[in-house]
Amino acid sequence: MSSRASRLREGGSRRFAAHFRAHGGHTRRQPAPWPLKILFAALALAFVLVFTAAAKAYYTESASVSLLGSGQITAFGYTAGLRYWERAPSAGTEFPLRPKAPVDHERYVTFEDDTGGWNNIRLAFEVFVVAAKVTGRILVLPPRCRWYLLDRGPITTFAKRREGQTSGYEDYYDFSVLSKQVQVISTEEFLRREAARMGIPEHLVREASHPQAVSNGHHTEYFLWLRESPDALIWPSGPSYKRDFDIFNPDIEIHSETKVLHFPMHVSRNLRYLSGVPAFFDHKPRAIAAHQAVRKFCRETFVYAPHIVRAAEAYIMEMGGFGTFSALHVRRNELQYKNAFADGSVTADNVRALLKSGERVYIATDETEEGFFDRFRELGIEAIRMPDLRERVYARMGRLDPKYEGMVEQLVCAAGRIFVGTMYSSFTAHIHRLRGYMHSESQTNLRASEDLPSSRGFYFHTTDYNQPGAIAKSNRAYAGNFDGEVKMSYMLEN
Repeated sequence: MSSRASRLREGGSRRFAAHFRAHGGHTRRQPAPWPLKILFAALALAFVLVFTAAAKAYYTESASVSLLGSGQITAFGYTAGLRYWERAPSAGTEFPLRPKAPVDHERYVTFEDDTGGWNNIRLAFEVFVVAAKVTGRILVLPPRCRWYLLDRGPITTFAKRREGQTSGYEDYYDFSVLSKQVQVISTEEFLRREAARMGIPEHLVREASHPQAVSNGHHTEYFLWLRESPDALIWPSGPSYKRDFDIFNPDIEIHSETKVLHFPMHVSRNLRYLSGVPAFFDHKPRAIAAHQAVRKFCRETFVYAPHIVRAAEAYIMEMGGFGTFSALHVRRNELQYKNAFADGSVTADNVRALLKSGERVYIATDETEEGFFDRFRELGIEAIRMPDLRERVYARMGRLDPKYEGMVEQLVCAAGRIFVGTMYSSFTAHIHRLRGYMHSESQTNLRASEDLPSSRGFYFHTTDYNQPGAIAKSNRAYAGNFDGEVKMSYMLEN
């Protein structure tokens, strides 16, 4: 070591020793200035106050819902999963395409209800809402009418005497959430604003301003007139619309400045929207940002109405809480794909290997045959259906119109530890999407790799999970797809 380095080291040691003696044999840091002390204390106090207020509000809200019962589960573990939309908004929800420069008049999206049951209606409605969002238009809800399997038709799971009953989208969705994303008005309001300007005949204005006694998908005079209006762009105009269904391409017709963008519904012309929102995308790498934005938009926009969510919470509570049971969807009566059917004993034998010892199973089904699920009892499995719990739930929250029970069961099944569904069922498909939205470690979906295509997240009660090829697989990637957190360019459903 050089003499200069030695002197520096020796000098440093002497200074340290002098400092050590001056402070009573120990070292200490210089105290922080008083302004900094006050600032740190204020920040700490603010953090404590904010955290306490948030926790109190959260638990007060949860406790105010008389569905949490006597503490069988924690409020956080229960409510956080089911109320997935209350999570903080995800980053990257801005659409990569903005509407063109504002025009000097309001523009609208009008549409005709799908002719099918709820989940067909739901898939089409998502298309119309996304189109309104992307094009910067006002969404016009069609007149209320009688919806298939909800207000009319071969309803097997509840009373058929529903004369005079009608449905509208506001019955099933939480519009306090949806209307934050898209401006929504009724047909009556649309006609008040635009009937004179568009020359809509007075008798059609009177007809369309009130609920309709016709079925969903019926070609009313009002919609037939609207299809021919020079102020309306009918989009798409036919089934050969592959190029036009890239809605983030600013050059396609959907972005024209015509007053009305109208979506017709015509079964014989193949004008339905059962592929849902993904059919709108160009499935190329450049569209990944669009996929992610729309998936997040769907998660944060299409939320079931509060009375449906509250009822689902009550049923989940009766089952023991979020993730404490398994769930099945066994579709039997109205499903047109009869090859998806399986006998109740086959269903029980196929899924028993998935269940934990003593685990209860919730079965959502439209099966009405007495004893169809007796095999579960023979295997020592407690199988529970909605009628088994209905009166206890009604005692807690009052009676619920039976037409909402299908949506309630979707949420209940989504809260199960595992879920096994029915092939070709859009009811099953939406449960898988909901499970993706709720992604938590307590929810694991299973896939039998030998029987099912690897690109889909569907798990069917017809599959034999006792076969050697059956494997358990985490659903985290699938959940990410729905949240828009991973790259995916395939279908959300079906």
